[in-house]
Amino acid sequence: MKQQTLFHYYETADAFSLPGVMEALFMNVSWSRQIADFSRVFDEVSGKATRFSRQVVEFSGRVNNLSGKIADWSGKFNALSRQVVRLSRQIAQLSRQVASLSRQVARLSLRIADLSGQVVYFSCVCR
Repeated sequence: MKQQTLFHYYETADAFSLPGVMEALFMNVSWSRQIADFSRVFDEVSGKATRFSRQVVEFSGRVNNLSGKIADWSGKFNALSRQVVRLSRQIAQLSRQVASLSRQVARLSLRIADLSGQVVYFSCVCR
């Protein structure tokens, strides 16, 4: 049997005979089943797409949350790095001050040694 449209059966005289009406109804039921099958498949695909979309949104939220945490840690690390740089500068300044103080102590030691030598000299001369 050739597949023809319902419109064809309604155009012809056969459409009003019992076999013509039965064939037209059978075609209508067949099409309805095909449409219902397609609708079920479409609903299933749509449901899967919706679940996938939800999973993508959930994953995106997790990535955004992780990105925020990374940004927070990065900010904390940057602040800590700035404090380490500041502390390093202070240590370098303190080191320069200690070196200067060391030189002053060395000069003072030389003066004390010089004075000690003079005291010894005068004590030897005065005897």
